[in-house]
Amino acid sequence: MSCKDEVLKLSGIQSNQTNYQILSEVFNLNSCNHILSLLPKIPKETEPQVGRHKDYANQWMSNNITKYRLNLPKDHDANEYISYKLQNILKDLKLKIEYMYITFYREGNICKVHDDPVHTTGIILLSDNFEGGEFYIEPNIVNIRIGDLLLFKNKNNLHGVKKIQSGCRYALSIWLSKR
Repeated sequence: MSCKDEVLKLSGIQSNQTNYQILSEVFNLNSCNHILSLLPKIPKETEPQVGRHKDYANQWMSNNITKYRLNLPKDHDANEYISYKLQNILKDLKLKIEYMYITFYREGNICKVHDDPVHTTGIILLSDNFEGGEFYIEPNIVNIRIGDLLLFKNKNNLHGVKKIQSGCRYALSIWLSKR
């Protein structure tokens, strides 16, 4: 059985949405912590993004959707590590990485509802020491655990993150296209 067949058989769909799936424990806790160790320190404030994503390599910035975002260009150590760890899964799913970034949320932060300008988005939760901060694809909460990979097509899938009540939430966002 291929990875894709196994995922579809085991993960199923957790709501009435028909175009997302969860691959459980794609990264273990050590992998998530390793990724976090490769990131620069979180600043008290971030600069607004003006211009292209690649102009903000290894620098936390903000945009109109989220307060803390770190773009991971292809030569960033975290990008190389993540790409290596995901290569077989994505190959089986006939997807390739176009772009990735890390989001950070502290108490009071949200991710505004939006869609992404790509075929498929992948989200991996990298921490779980927070309250609130539920990921949702309108209108449903999607329960993911640390290390899980959530994949969803962007057609008609507005999504976001609810307000963090306490703690800090880190997540990896991956924009994917068809191979």
